[in-house]
Amino acid sequence: MASKLSNGGDLPGYALEMDGVTKIYPGPAGVTRALDGITLGLARSTFSALLGPRGAGKSSLLRCASGMDQPTLGSVWRPAGSSCSVTTALPGALPDTAFTLSAGDGASGVRASCSRRDAGLEIVLPPARRGFGDSSTNGMRFEAVPDLVLADEPNSWMPESDVPRLLTGLRRLADLHGRTVLVATSRPAVAARADLAFMLSRGCLVDAMFAPTPEALERWVSHA
Repeated sequence: MASKLSNGGDLPGYALEMDGVTKIYPGPAGVTRALDGITLGLARSTFSALLGPRGAGKSSLLRCASGMDQPTLGSVWRPAGSSCSVTTALPGALPDTAFTLSAGDGASGVRASCSRRDAGLEIVLPPARRGFGDSSTNGMRFEAVPDLVLADEPNSWMPESDVPRLLTGLRRLADLHGRTVLVATSRPAVAARADLAFMLSRGCLVDAMFAPTPEALERWVSHA
């Protein structure tokens, strides 16, 4: 039976529901099962992480969650009228629905734009100086922030010293601005900033952890 994104209902308290989502990609050497029966829900105004190694299916899950890709089987649901954006770490590779990621260079504040500017959200890491940015979001600036923010390895393109500020800004999107954030990452330290971490391996959700710690996630990664 064909599956499609469902965005016409209203499930109180949730920003995203995925039910039995399987994604299969055809290829010259046969099919690749990128996702296998994914079922999860994201409560509104929460910060969640999707932790897994490269090739685990993180990007495929985000693409299906956003509606950029249709699942082969299963269903994806978001509240009626909600907005959703996806970002990736690769400059120039973002779809029209992506939001802008820009970084100040830490000295002059010159912004290096890494995506399109026409989708309504801009994240800026400015120099630490008075009057630049927004203190409530740790220097991050927002225009029309989407209801559901899906971030695919958002820290991999920036200097390590800027990563804590980016994560704090994403954290505050949920805590102060009521947005729902899902960050896909291969790094336990990044996933540990979330309220809830989902563990993904070979296209399957294999575990989940509330209030995750770097140490507990490191142990899971070492045994995955």
